[in-house]
Amino acid sequence: MLEKAGIELKRHASEGIKKEAFSSLFKKSNLVQNSAVMWVAFNARYDFGYLLHLIDLAPLPFNENSFIKKCVDNFGKFHDVKLLRDNRGSLHQQL
Repeated sequence: MLEKAGIELKRHASEGIKKEAFSSLFKKSNLVQNSAVMWVAFNARYDFGYLLHLIDLAPLPFNENSFIKKCVDNFGKFHDVKLLRDNRGSLHQQL
């Protein structure tokens, strides 16, 4: 899917930023462990899981409670827009 959208995965692997460098810069960015930042995503578990992996450069927690605690510790306030949808799958409220 990504390659069909024009993402060159092989080129990124050879020329892109190394995950150790990204991890270091991301931690210095003041986006992590900052209570003034509110994270908003759609279907966020995958996004936050990937970011957690990059922050620690370590395997993710094995169980859901540990994963959520680690998200709260690193991202503080976060919302998953997918969970805000009504039971019809819509983000729009009927009048």
